[in-house]
Parts: sequence; structure tokens; C-alpha cells
Amino acid sequence: MRFRVHAAVLLLFALWFTVLWPARIVRADHTPQHSADMSRSRYELGRIYEQAGDLTRAAEYYQQALVLWPDNTPARDALQRLLAAQNPRSPLWNWFSWLPGYGSGQLGAVMQLIGWAVMLILLLIVSVKMGAEAIRLTIQRARGIPLLGLGQIKDPTGHLPGLLHQLATDMNDAGLTIYDEKGASLPDFNFIGDSGFAEARLVIRLLELVYARQVQRINVDMSQDDGLLNAAVSLTDSGNGYVRYLHVVTVDPAGYKGPGELTRLVAQMVANAILIALSRSPNTRGLLYQRIGDWNSALREFLRAADEAKAKGKCVAYYQAFLNLGNLYSFLGMQDKSVAAYSDVAEKAQNPRTLALLQAAMACSYKNWELASPPDQQGTYEWLAQQAIGKALGSGAKTPLVCYTIACYYSLSTQIEECLMWLREAVAGDLAYLEYAQTDPDMETLRQWLGGRSLGEALGLRVG
Repeated sequence: MRFRVHAAVLLLFALWFTVLWPARIVRADHTPQHSADMSRSRYELGRIYEQAGDLTRAAEYYQQALVLWPDNTPARDALQRLLAAQNPRSPLWNWFSWLPGYGSGQLGAVMQLIGWAVMLILLLIVSVKMGAEAIRLTIQRARGIPLLGLGQIKDPTGHLPGLLHQLATDMNDAGLTIYDEKGASLPDFNFIGDSGFAEARLVIRLLELVYARQVQRINVDMSQDDGLLNAAVSLTDSGNGYVRYLHVVTVDPAGYKGPGELTRLVAQMVANAILIALSRSPNTRGLLYQRIGDWNSALREFLRAADEAKAKGKCVAYYQAFLNLGNLYSFLGMQDKSVAAYSDVAEKAQNPRTLALLQAAMACSYKNWELASPPDQQGTYEWLAQQAIGKALGSGAKTPLVCYTIACYYSLSTQIEECLMWLREAVAGDLAYLEYAQTDPDMETLRQWLGGRSLGEALGLRVG
């Protein structure tokens, strides 16, 4: 706010000497005939003194002539000639004779120069801020982060108060750049745009148009049909105006207690639609589909990720695809396919941490397989699980993900002390695993053992 006030004062000062001062000079050009005649008389007297060699008195009369009538061109030329003869170096203000309203004398020229300088400083401040923001956005694009500004959300139904804020919150939580619930973050142009001067508003409008090309904007159009609430989601690329329709969310508002609960649901569904549409990686899209329970789409994306990674020779993406496949199959209870997916990567992987993770994941799949098998087959899967976890432990790898997966194995094996030990290692490396353990099916035994107590308390953590 303080910067905005100071900038507004500077701008008004600059506009006075760049716009209003010349206008005053132009109005002064309409000098009454009497003043013009007196100005001509002073000029003639000055010319006489100049011819007589009294240059000081001549300069005084030329200056009086200009005061009476600033548009007296002969007097101005004569005064400039005398000043140039006294000082061969041209005065600073003569360098700016191209400026409008230059005939107001030395003081006017200097003040006008200051006004233009202030205007250029303000323009430089805005340009630097805009340039820095553009560079930041370019870096984020290079990292693959979708750049979004909330465009417009139309809700003629009145069912979703606060949808703009809730959607911004959900998108920020998902790791996308939304800035705030009011819209895309722009450099602070308002202190100029609100000045009331048409020239300033034009400059700011042009800068905003340039800046607007840096972002994509979300549009959500609400409608109601047969009692159902529809949210049509689209994405507009500000650079080329291209509109991409992403998804239509349909919700029956009758099943919700109040507008707050309904707003949160619609915002989450809209956020999921945008996340999936903008994710460049099929691995990421698959995880998003898995999060919203679309198993078939998740499976399709993981298989696509594996094929693309194999064709391009990207080992990390290939391993990640099969690890995701194994996790998905295990979650769906298809332990045979889960183990097959993990084994496919284990046969090719060379990195010890990757192998440790795969062996720990296979141990979990074998334990789930054991729990779902007839009693006469459980011994086989128990032995396979012990072999896999032994290889994971023998590798010595202790990344947070490896530690968490080992903790899952011990939870499935009802070895609570070992589970807590490895989970504590995982949480020490990444606090997010504390949240994962709250809902992970493999951690169900641990949650039952807690009996409603806080997991952070069991781990000896103080989480505010």
C-alpha cells in the first residue's frame, strides 16, 4: 500500500509536467494582442541594444519579450544566439527542444525533463516487475508445472458460494500455481491505471495484455438441469485464445446438508478434472485417476507410460510405470499381476535403491496374497515374502519410500514394533508418510493396534 501511494504521487507529478504543463503553455499561446505588441516592442529594443554592443541589456529585453508572449520566435532565437555566444556549450535544456511546450523558458524545460524522467522510472519499475514475473513463469513451465490463473466462474444458480476460493485452495494444495482466489497475480498496475489519465490507462492496458499471455485461465460455467447441478470446465490459453473443454461435473445438490459441503465437493471434482487434463506425464495422470477411483483409466495410463518410456529409453519413467502398476494391482487384490509387474522391473533395474524398493513392494504383495489364500497355501507366500523382505533389508537402502514400504510389510505381518521403527525412519525423511499411513490399507493392522490413539504420538512426534 505504501509503495502504491508513493508511486501514485510520483505519477501525478510526472503527468503534470508531461501533459498538463504543455497544455497550459498551449493555452498561454492565445495571448491578447496588446501583450503581443508589447513583446514585439521589447524585441525591437533588444535588437537595438544588441547592435549597439550592449549584450546584457539586449538579453534582458529579449527575455521580457518572451515573458509577455512565449511564442515570440524571433525573440527566442535572438536570446538563444546571445546565450550561445556567451557560452559555446549548449545549455542542458536546449538538448530537449523537441519536447512539447519547450517555449516556456529554462525552468519549464528543466521541470518537463524531470517529469519525463519520473514517468520513465515508473515505467521501468513496472517493466522490471513484469519481466521478473515472466522469467519466473518461464522457469516453472520448463519444470513442467501447469500455469493457471483463475479466469471466470459463473454461477447463476447461487448454489456454490465461495467456489472461487475453494477451487484456488484445492489447486494450490495439488501443487499448481494458482496465486490466489481473486485471479492470476499481476504486477501492481493499479496505482497507475486508477490515476484517471487516459494516457496512463492506455499504457497499463498494453502492459496487462502483454502479461496476460503468460498464463492459462480456468473457466467454470455453472448451470442447473432437472434439479442437477452441472459445472462445465474449460481452459483458455491467454496467448492464442485457444479454449479446451476439459470436463462436465454433475452433482445432485439434494443429498448435501448445506452449500459449504456441496462447494467443497464440486471444487474437488473440478480440480481433479483440471489436474488430469493438464498433466503431461501418463504416470501422473494414472495416479490422479487412481486417486479418484477410475481404475480402468489409471491402468490405461500406466501401460501407456511404460510403452512410451520403453520407446524413448527412459529407464526411470519405465520403472515408475511398473511400480505404479504393481501398486494398483495390489490395491485391487490382483496380487499375481502385482508381483509380475514388480518382477518385470526387478529383472532390468541396476540401482540398489530401486531394487530394494521393488523387493519390499513384492514382500507386501506376497503378504496380501498369503492373507487371501487358503490355509494350505499360505506357507508358500509367507516364505516368498520373507525372501523378498530379506533382500530389501540386505540392500542397506533407507530412502523414505523404501522405509515406508518395509513398514507396510511389518504392519501386514503384525510386527508392530518393527513397523513403528521403519515408519519413524520414513517420516523423519518425509513427513508426508505420516499422512499416507492414516489411510493406506497395508497399515490397517497398525491403526487397529493404535486403538484411536494418534499415530504421531506412537512415533514420539509432536505434530501441531
